[in-house]
Amino acid sequence: MPGKDTIMYNFDNICGNSHASFVITVDSMPMSYPIIGPSNVCIGATIHLTNWNVGPVHTWMVNDTSIANISAWGYLTGVAAGHDTVTYIFSNTCGTVNSTKIINVEAPPVVGVIYGPEAICNGSMALFTASDAGGFWASDNI
Repeated sequence: MPGKDTIMYNFDNICGNSHASFVITVDSMPMSYPIIGPSNVCIGATIHLTNWNVGPVHTWMVNDTSIANISAWGYLTGVAAGHDTVTYIFSNTCGTVNSTKIINVEAPPVVGVIYGPEAICNGSMALFTASDAGGFWASDNI
């Protein structure tokens, strides 16, 4: 069973006995757990990723440092728009496991140009278009 144990060695002869002890740690085989945390981050923003495996021998890494960077403590910062793979590697005396997660780094939205008339008559309608699709329309004075 995992935990601490004591190994003992005894030696006896006609003159007496002597013994020595040695404390060891009994590890279990490491388990692969999923990386916990957001899957999306904005360029320049930082998210924190974690894993249930914790211990002195672990490594966080990303496949492409031009997309994202990650610290030894799991803090990931978006660098450029795109997808990157985060890997968490955990080792103990019984083996090594790793977990991966795809991270999407998003760029901030860029508003395009609005096309339409510069003036309209009160009560009339006009058509306005934008050079980029996907936004929403609003007015602050009509």
